Amino acid sequence: MSWVGWVAALGYVLTGYQVLRKVVQRNPLAPVDWFLLAWFPFEILLSNLSGRNFSHYYISWALAVAVYGAALFASVEPLLLELQFVRNLHDNFKLGASLLLILGFLVVFSNSVKRYGETFSRLFSNQRLEYSDPLSETIRANTQKDDLVLTWYPETTLNFMAGRASPVKYVYYPLFLEGTLPPGAETSYLEGLTSRRPEMIVDCSRAVDAIPSLDPAAREDQFSKPGVKKKMYFQPGMEEIFAFVAENYHVETSVEGCFIFRLNLE
Repeated sequence: MSWVGWVAALGYVLTGYQVLRKVVQRNPLAPVDWFLLAWFPFEILLSNLSGRNFSHYYISWALAVAVYGAALFASVEPLLLELQFVRNLHDNFKLGASLLLILGFLVVFSNSVKRYGETFSRLFSNQRLEYSDPLSETIRANTQKDDLVLTWYPETTLNFMAGRASPVKYVYYPLFLEGTLPPGAETSYLEGLTSRRPEMIVDCSRAVDAIPSLDPAAREDQFSKPGVKKKMYFQPGMEEIFAFVAENYHVETSVEGCFIFRLNLE
């Protein structure tokens, strides 16, 4: 878990302490106290349903992190301001320290600042504001509009941004937990792949190592790393998929750490 998650966790601990103090002092609890006490474990419960954690569900966690981070700041700020050396500081020094803190954040999050800078630059130079990543640009440049493209690690965002349809109905078939596949999902996936052969397969499995790569060498490298194979999702029909891809496709190039498979010529 990143430092952002720990900030939220510490904020929750302080919230729990404040609620406990109210209970001990027999002060009535407000609805917001009950809400903040239940929210953090509820988010953990929802995240753990899929076996993932904060780093995967960071978007749904964002609001909770902001609220608990604010609770942490609200608890710590009065204590800091009460310190004698802080009270003795000159106003100009306090202003300088605040500016240094802001500058530090800008340096730490320089990538985000750069991204926002690029967006504003596009805005004021009348360029397109839509973000287009290198993968979707590669797909568009090397396929026709009617071509089908399969993403493995499944990522429908790429299909949408590139404007290319997927050959399979159950795009997220590789990520189903054992025993949760809908009836006929695997058969449908295999039939879609083999009968509606995609012109291109984008294999980004190495980005997260959640499923085996379609490339034999990369797959062997994944399996050789301690603990990686144990955490992967495996479906019964994957061996058939590996064999089909090995027989009908070849690696054409690599973009952003993803293998680009191209359909062999007849």
